[in-house]
Amino acid sequence: MSVRKLKPITPGQRFRVVNGFDAITTDKPEKSLLSPIKRTGGRNSQGKMTMRYKGGGHKSCSKWIKSWTEHSFR
Repeated sequence: MSVRKLKPITPGQRFRVVNGFDAITTDKPEKSLLSPIKRTGGRNSQGKMTMRYKGGGHKSCSKWIKSWTEHSFR
């Protein structure tokens, strides 16, 4: 676990020490929690362009997080 010392830009940050980012997260997310984001690229079911300026880009995934509303209260 690394520790970072902030530069004293303001008086409140003068002696501030925070945890490094490597202690909070790993390099890659857990694969079982990922689901793909379906994109159409601006095309309809026939494959024709229906919206301009859409498409391209890198494939992206969304991370599944258990939300507060999914819990059942008894």
